Amino acid sequence: MYACLSNLLSRKIDVPMMRNTPVLLILFVSILLNACATPTHEAVAPAAEVVPEPSPAPIIHTEGILEYTGRVLAMPATGQREELAKLDARLALNNQDLNDRTKTATIHALSEVPDIRNVTKAQVLLDELSRENDPDLERVTLVKILKNFIAEQQKSIRENNRLNQKVVDEQKRVEALQQKLEELKKIERNIVDRKVMDK
Repeated sequence: MYACLSNLLSRKIDVPMMRNTPVLLILFVSILLNACATPTHEAVAPAAEVVPEPSPAPIIHTEGILEYTGRVLAMPATGQREELAKLDARLALNNQDLNDRTKTATIHALSEVPDIRNVTKAQVLLDELSRENDPDLERVTLVKILKNFIAEQQKSIRENNRLNQKVVDEQKRVEALQQKLEELKKIERNIVDRKVMDK
């Protein structure tokens, strides 16, 4: 704008004529100022369109059988009974559900609550599950581990029972020997007493 005004002033203008026509001067100046103020049209690149980044899909956590079992076994006895009742109710509606059958077997095999721990039920369920064509490798592996665990546990129980029976039998043998020894002592005392009486 200042450049336009300095251009205007550098030109020779008939001042007396301008005094006579103030309206023309105002009009002339306003046209010039308007021309100076009009911006030149430069090619302006359109602003790049901002494409919002897609928000990451929410991660949905599904509880695995081991995680579920750990959570249930940490519950008090009443909580474990309630959870087992829920599983039984679901299995009554759909006894083909491999997850629920595996969860039930796991709870029966690992619970420390006497009325929930049922190795026989667990064994039956695990035997059935091992015959299934299960596509889930984690579940198949868990079933194998539990079957081996129960087999080893049963073997250990049988061995303990055998050893306990051996201890009981040895105790009976010792008691029988002790009784025979007492009888022999009694016979010996009787013999001594007779000899004394005979003298």
